[in-house]
Amino acid sequence: MNFSNSKKRYQSIDDAGPSKIDFSFIDEVEDEPRFNNDEVVEILFDYIRQKPSQFKFKTPLGRDFETASEHALISLEISEDPEPKHHHIKTWIEDTIHCLQVICLVFLRDIRKYSIKASETGNLSERFVFQQCQKIGEPNLNRLGSNLEEVYCLRNNLVHRQKQDASGEVRIIKIGASEKMRKFKKARALLHYSCSELLKEYKKFYPQHKS
Repeated sequence: MNFSNSKKRYQSIDDAGPSKIDFSFIDEVEDEPRFNNDEVVEILFDYIRQKPSQFKFKTPLGRDFETASEHALISLEISEDPEPKHHHIKTWIEDTIHCLQVICLVFLRDIRKYSIKASETGNLSERFVFQQCQKIGEPNLNRLGSNLEEVYCLRNNLVHRQKQDASGEVRIIKIGASEKMRKFKKARALLHYSCSELLKEYKKFYPQHKS
């Protein structure tokens, strides 16, 4: 089931009055998962790209699927059509970029057989795999990785909000709803390209998992 159909099914449930029978019905509905956990990664791709992915990620991601799907599910649970509510945008960007981090790692390691090595100190930044994509030397992968780095920076702008003003006083910067929405739309545009390129690579390497 794609993202739109999942949302329609969920939103078709009316909020009736607080009768005992109605509460029983609601409990039964809430017990039914909104999304098939085996398909949440491709459903997130559907949402970002606004068209069907036609690919099943579970087997290609192997042991890393659980991590990717956990982040994808969080993003989907707060996704709205056409965009999340403004107070969910930070979380949406954060968990989406963590899902893509897993997909990029598997792409580099399993598809490109790229040797991924940390620095001598062993420190790994959260942008490490995005930076590695840019080292392969292909224009599309350079853009893929740089786009994901930029989305990560957008996420940082929403998380790290302590600033020191001219007088030396520390303040927490307020980010308004319109600014959050601008960041979401920019992130979605950047992610659209990166997800499309990753899909191409996965489909070429795993044609048997096209749907």
